[in-house]
Amino acid sequence: MLDIRNLSMEFGKKSLFQDVTLILLPERRYGVVGANGTGKSTFLKLLVGEDTPSSGSVEKAKSLNMGILKQDHFRYENDTLVDVVYNATTF
Repeated sequence: MLDIRNLSMEFGKKSLFQDVTLILLPERRYGVVGANGTGKSTFLKLLVGEDTPSSGSVEKAKSLNMGILKQDHFRYENDTLVDVVYNATTF
Protein backbone atom coordinates (compact mmCIF):
# COMPACT_ATOMS: atom_id res chain seq x y z
CA MET A 1 0.00 0.00 0.00
CA LEU A 2 1.11 3.56 -0.71
CA ASP A 3 -0.26 6.26 1.56
CA ILE A 4 0.17 9.68 -0.07
CA ARG A 5 -0.65 12.62 2.18
CA ASN A 6 -0.91 16.29 1.16
CA LEU A 7 1.77 15.86 -1.51
CA SER A 8 2.81 19.05 -3.30
CA MET A 9 5.57 19.82 -5.77
CA GLU A 10 6.78 23.20 -6.91
CA PHE A 11 9.66 24.32 -9.09
CA GLY A 12 10.30 27.94 -8.20
CA LYS A 13 6.96 29.70 -8.57
CA LYS A 14 5.49 26.94 -10.76
CA SER A 15 3.24 24.50 -8.92
CA LEU A 16 2.89 21.07 -10.57
CA PHE A 17 0.34 19.78 -8.04
CA GLN A 18 -0.85 20.61 -4.54
CA ASP A 19 -2.23 18.66 -1.59
CA VAL A 20 -2.57 15.28 -3.35
CA THR A 21 -3.93 12.68 -0.92
CA LEU A 22 -4.37 9.08 -2.11
CA ILE A 23 -4.19 5.53 -0.88
CA LEU A 24 -2.98 3.15 -3.60
CA LEU A 25 -3.70 -0.52 -2.98
CA PRO A 26 -1.38 -3.28 -4.26
CA GLU A 27 -4.18 -5.40 -5.74
CA ARG A 28 -5.26 -2.53 -7.99
CA ARG A 29 -3.73 -1.08 -11.17
CA TYR A 30 -3.43 2.65 -11.71
CA GLY A 31 -2.57 4.91 -14.62
CA VAL A 32 -1.14 8.42 -14.59
CA VAL A 33 -2.27 10.50 -17.56
CA GLY A 34 -1.89 14.13 -18.54
CA ALA A 35 -0.36 16.52 -21.03
CA ASN A 36 3.41 16.89 -21.42
CA GLY A 37 5.00 18.93 -18.65
CA THR A 38 2.23 18.50 -16.09
CA GLY A 39 4.25 16.48 -13.57
CA LYS A 40 3.51 12.81 -14.30
CA SER A 41 7.15 11.69 -14.20
CA THR A 42 7.85 13.92 -11.21
CA PHE A 43 4.89 12.37 -9.36
CA LEU A 44 6.23 8.86 -10.01
CA LYS A 45 9.73 9.90 -8.87
CA LEU A 46 8.20 11.16 -5.63
CA LEU A 47 6.39 7.85 -5.12
CA VAL A 48 9.61 5.84 -5.32
CA GLY A 49 11.63 8.36 -3.29
CA GLU A 50 13.86 9.49 -6.14
CA ASP A 51 12.80 13.13 -5.62
CA THR A 52 11.75 15.01 -2.48
CA PRO A 53 8.36 16.74 -2.44
CA SER A 54 7.94 20.42 -1.61
CA SER A 55 5.54 19.26 1.10
CA GLY A 56 3.62 16.17 2.14
CA SER A 57 4.67 12.56 2.47
CA VAL A 58 4.63 9.15 0.79
CA GLU A 59 4.56 6.11 3.07
CA LYS A 60 4.95 2.66 1.58
CA ALA A 61 4.28 -0.72 3.14
CA LYS A 62 7.54 -2.49 4.07
CA SER A 63 6.54 -5.50 1.99
CA LEU A 64 5.94 -3.38 -1.15
CA ASN A 65 8.47 -3.46 -4.00
CA MET A 66 8.19 -0.76 -6.63
CA GLY A 67 9.95 -0.40 -9.95
CA ILE A 68 10.47 2.50 -12.31
CA LEU A 69 11.78 2.73 -15.85
CA LYS A 70 13.69 5.87 -16.83
CA GLN A 71 12.40 7.96 -19.70
CA ASP A 72 15.34 7.16 -21.94
CA HIS A 73 14.16 5.83 -25.30
CA PHE A 74 17.65 4.91 -26.52
CA ARG A 75 18.73 3.10 -23.36
CA TYR A 76 16.45 0.13 -24.11
CA GLU A 77 16.40 0.06 -27.92
CA ASN A 78 18.28 -3.25 -28.13
CA ASP A 79 16.36 -5.00 -25.32
CA THR A 80 13.10 -6.91 -25.38
CA LEU A 81 10.19 -5.49 -23.39
CA VAL A 82 10.27 -8.50 -21.05
CA ASP A 83 13.97 -7.94 -20.30
CA VAL A 84 13.45 -4.22 -19.66
CA VAL A 85 10.61 -4.83 -17.20
CA TYR A 86 12.38 -7.73 -15.47
CA ASN A 87 15.54 -5.66 -14.94
CA ALA A 88 13.76 -2.49 -13.80
CA THR A 89 15.22 -0.63 -10.85
CA THR A 90 13.23 -1.42 -7.72
CA PHE A 91 12.77 0.82 -4.69
